[in-house]
Amino acid sequence: MYRHWEWKYHDKWRKDPKRQIRDRASLIRPDALLVVHGKKFWIEDDTGKEWLDQLGKFKRYIDSFEPLDHQKNQVIWVTDSKKRAKNM
Repeated sequence: MYRHWEWKYHDKWRKDPKRQIRDRASLIRPDALLVVHGKKFWIEDDTGKEWLDQLGKFKRYIDSFEPLDHQKNQVIWVTDSKKRAKNM
């Protein structure tokens, strides 16, 4: 994901390295990227350790993808229990 941002903000980051540091810190870091027939899917492995901050994680994905409007971004959430999947 960082490379997509780097492409979009290259000139701004070059002029303001501190902004690059701030922007990088705010980006979500997906667990994996899956590419199927040229379509990209970000993978998030939900292990149950971040339950209280799940809404915050959803928001970080939205905030990270929003500036990348030239792409269609999809996230696949994987969990190991039906209860957690239902609560998402």
